[in-house]
Amino acid sequence: MKEAGQLSDNIKNETWKPAYQTNLGLVLTDLGRFDQALKLFEEADSGHFELGYRHWQAVNKCAWGRALMLRQESGNLDKAIVLIQEAETLSRNVYYPENISMHKGDLGRVFYLLQDYEKAYNYVNEALSLERRINAVHDHRHLCNLIIAAALCHELGKKDQFWELLVKAQILSKEIGADEHYPVTKLAEDWLLLNKLFRLYCTENSIEIEEIKNTPPKSIADLGMSQTQSLRVLEATSKMLDNVGFEYPWNGLEEYLQERGIKTIRLFGYGSLINKKSASRTLPNSAESSFVQAISFGIVRLLDYEMPDVVRARSMYSTTPGNLGRGLFNARFTGSLCDKANGIYFEIGLDEIQKLRKREIGYDLRSVVCLPWDDIEGEIFPAFALGCSGRLWEGRMLSNRELLPHKDYYVLCKTGAKEVSQHFYECFLQTAFIADGYTRVFEWESSQSDHQ
Repeated sequence: MKEAGQLSDNIKNETWKPAYQTNLGLVLTDLGRFDQALKLFEEADSGHFELGYRHWQAVNKCAWGRALMLRQESGNLDKAIVLIQEAETLSRNVYYPENISMHKGDLGRVFYLLQDYEKAYNYVNEALSLERRINAVHDHRHLCNLIIAAALCHELGKKDQFWELLVKAQILSKEIGADEHYPVTKLAEDWLLLNKLFRLYCTENSIEIEEIKNTPPKSIADLGMSQTQSLRVLEATSKMLDNVGFEYPWNGLEEYLQERGIKTIRLFGYGSLINKKSASRTLPNSAESSFVQAISFGIVRLLDYEMPDVVRARSMYSTTPGNLGRGLFNARFTGSLCDKANGIYFEIGLDEIQKLRKREIGYDLRSVVCLPWDDIEGEIFPAFALGCSGRLWEGRMLSNRELLPHKDYYVLCKTGAKEVSQHFYECFLQTAFIADGYTRVFEWESSQSDHQ
């Protein structure tokens, strides 16, 4: 790398120099040589800015903040937060999802070090969710986030997720050969933390390390599925991340299916598509021929979808300017057994895909794991689910945690669930959240009634 820097100087190519400085700083950070790295990041920042290379500036600011975070000297963490947040803003403006996931993970780690565990938990989970969406789930960065998430779950008493994250981190750790001598300093230290967390779990549950995978906490066992089935579903959700997905507007979807002789796609609907009348207006053939109840694991159903203008223009969704009550259902993909949603799956033919595309503006198609609603021990099957992440669409973010439910839309979804069955409706109520991802919609409704 030094040779590359020397060559850049020799040919007087100033456009390469800041990139060289950033890359060398990253290597030095991994080696724990923070003072040298920080000097390079500071010099590179002005170079990237002057050249207008916003992608590189985002990478550099994040790396600069990470080096300060890892050095952990007095005052460094506050400065690290500022730099990483500046990097996130740059990455969002140019839509660089790999960078955004890195920024979220780094912010989570900073707040973990500051012992602000709730804020750290939210950031790290956002990072993990985005890594799943872009299929960045086989590298050391994802493993580090799994380990920090596990540590946070332990601090916050989230026993179910603590167990899941330990199992997933153990599998990925073996896959990439992580240990205390791993060349990336951060992961080597996190590997030691992972082993500490394993010992904590074993002590608290009076088991041996070899037994962890086969002894899920009671609440996961209480899902109603056998231990064997719960491990199958957990493994399936992990493998599902490698399956094909399509970012809206699903370019190449029909061609992909035709090349493989596939005549239908299986779609898991969890919002307005639960309402058969609503589904039939867009998908008359599919709604009549394959309206089947199912349950999916590894997703959170929440009302944080920010409608693009073309959706807001539809008569049902019109709202007064500034009204936060415009949130529609979206899915956050967590891969966790603790998160589930009931819904309807359809076999959608090629002739109806374009109709679905026009209805579901901005939603990506993501692979999920499903089980038959009436047979929790039944065969696991894959399906697509609609979900949009925090990316810009026509100048507006597609998700917004400040939103409140669009009441008419929510009533439509709730009515559809009730028409299926009382049991189905009760599960819907327990697994439908407002945009914050924590408050169930029926709890929010109750609070609104109390204030009237």
